[in-house]
Amino acid sequence: MSETLLRLGLVLFLIPWPAIVTGLPSPISVVITTYCGADMGDQWAIVHAALSPRITTLAVIGGFAPEPHDLSSAETVACARQVLTSIDRSADIPVHHGADRRLPDRATAVRSEGVEQLIRLADGFSPGRRLTVLAFGPVTDIASAILAAPGIADRIEVVALAFDRYPQGGDGWNVRNDAGAWQTLLDADVPVTAASGYLALERLNLTRSEAQAMIGGQGPPGAYLACLHAGWLNEFGTVFADETGGSDRWPIWDEAVVAVILDLTTWRELPRPALRDDLSFSFPNVRSRAPFRWVVAMDRERVFGDLADLLTHLSSKAPGQSAAIAHQPRKVAAAISPQEQAGWMQRHACDTDPGQ
Repeated sequence: MSETLLRLGLVLFLIPWPAIVTGLPSPISVVITTYCGADMGDQWAIVHAALSPRITTLAVIGGFAPEPHDLSSAETVACARQVLTSIDRSADIPVHHGADRRLPDRATAVRSEGVEQLIRLADGFSPGRRLTVLAFGPVTDIASAILAAPGIADRIEVVALAFDRYPQGGDGWNVRNDAGAWQTLLDADVPVTAASGYLALERLNLTRSEAQAMIGGQGPPGAYLACLHAGWLNEFGTVFADETGGSDRWPIWDEAVVAVILDLTTWRELPRPALRDDLSFSFPNVRSRAPFRWVVAMDRERVFGDLADLLTHLSSKAPGQSAAIAHQPRKVAAAISPQEQAGWMQRHACDTDPGQ
C-alpha cells in the first residue's frame, strides 16, 4: 500500500499544479505578430493573451502598419511594450522588431530580428506539438520565416484575423495590405485558422458605454483599455459609422484571434484556398494540403467576460505581486506618442491611472 501511495504521489508531483487545481489543459504556447497602434484592438488582444493562464505568450513581434497609419516596426514595438508595461508583463514577454515593409516578391524573405526569433522559438516544437502564431495584422514576418527556414512549416500553425467570406475570399484590410505574404502562407504546409473581419464586426462590436461598464472599473489597466476605445471613437467614430453601425461603436477586431485559442469559437475545416492577386480564393490549392479552418461562430459574452475576469483578478492582487503596477499611479510614458498608444491620428494619450 505504501509503495502504491508513493508512486501516486510521484505522479501527482510531476503534474503541473494548475492542471491539478483547475483540470485545464496545459497552456498553449504562442507568438504574437502585431501592428500595435494602427487602431486599438491589438492592445486589448495583447493584454488578453498575456494575462490568460491558458496561453503562454513567448514573444511579441511588432511589424509595420501600412498607409494611412505608416507605422514602423520601432513604433509598433514601442506600443506593444507599453501595453505589456500596463499589466506588468514587460519583463516576462520580449518584444522584437519585425519587418518594416512588405515582401518584395513571393520568394524573398524580409529578414528581421522578429523573423530570427520566430525561427528560433519554433525549433522547440514539432508536427505533433506546434507553436501557434497569432496574426493580428500583416503576416510578412510569418511568411519571411517560412521562406528563410522552410522547415518551420512543420512546427508552426497560424491563427489570423483575415478575409471577408468563404469561399469568395476578399478582404478589407489585413490581407489587402499584405497580399504577397498571404499567398506565401496559404501555399505553405502550415495549418491556418481564419476569423473574418465580418464575424469580428458582428460579434465584437462595442459601444463606448459597454466598454466602460465592462472593464473601465477594473483597475488602471482596465481604465487604460477603455480609454483607448473611447479615444478611438472620439477621433474616428463618425468616419467609420456607416461600417460599424454607428458613431459610438467600434469592434475589438483582434479578440477574434484570442477567442480561437481560448476555444470560444466554432470553426469548420474546409478545402484550403489559394489566393489570387485580386484577393479572391481559388480552388484547389495544389501547393498545400495543410488544414484550413474557417471560424463560423463566436461566444461574445464569454470572450469579453474572460478579459474582464482577468483584469478583475489583476487589479485585486496585493502590491509586490505581478499586478503591482495597478497600485502604482503613473501615466503612460511621455516619450510614447499618442499615435503609438491609440491609433494613427489620435491626439490624446491614455492614462493608466484613472485618478490622475
